[in-house]
Amino acid sequence: PFRTDPASSGRVLIACGGNKVYIFDEFLARVSGSYKDGLDWEWDATTEAATVGLAASRMDHIDDAVPVHDGKQLLITSSYNWAVLLEIATKKVLWYATGVTNAHSAEILPGNMIAVACADGYVALFDASVPNRKLAQYELSSAHGVVWMDSVKRLYAIGGTSLQTYRVMENSLSLEGTYNTKSYVSGLHDMTKCDANTLVMTGSKAALFNVGTEAFTAVPHFSGFAGMKSINCNPDTGEAYY
Repeated sequence: PFRTDPASSGRVLIACGGNKVYIFDEFLARVSGSYKDGLDWEWDATTEAATVGLAASRMDHIDDAVPVHDGKQLLITSSYNWAVLLEIATKKVLWYATGVTNAHSAEILPGNMIAVACADGYVALFDASVPNRKLAQYELSSAHGVVWMDSVKRLYAIGGTSLQTYRVMENSLSLEGTYNTKSYVSGLHDMTKCDANTLVMTGSKAALFNVGTEAFTAVPHFSGFAGMKSINCNPDTGEAYY
């Protein structure tokens, strides 16, 4: 679905908000000074209202869109209580869940499962092969992010000033540890994978977490920032997007 402009770096940025998800060619957007000039692809959630079984007016308030399955699909969540797995090339909804109250993040897990972080205070676990089939639910105050780290075979989840780690079992999760992030970042709102061993998280300030050493590192550039809704980084270039 993407252009093959020879000037392109081949890197893309995924952005979302309202009822739309966008994919931009990072280089073309940057050199022109306008992200609109780099727009490659967009999806309007209201076109899939009937598939998900919601009114078009509820297919709004999208708050996260994460590439999965080698970048061929997107896991999209909305604080209007839904989540979908979308195939980028066809814009077809492959899976969905409704009733995930204030959903803010989702992740693919081993065993054909999907975890959804819901800011109303829990992480929900679903069967990825059947829409709306919930397997389990785990309490986490103000849950806002979930990321699977294959290097350590663990699921990480954030909420408030808490980072939790789970072992993935058959149709369930097992809580292994909890880290207090308050010294580095609070009001946790977003977490993404920076590289195979590093998570980056934000809210008020931002921090890195090494899943191998279990050590936090402050990100000085964001020491005066509050209310950051989204963050990502490119370890190859040292760039951060927020």
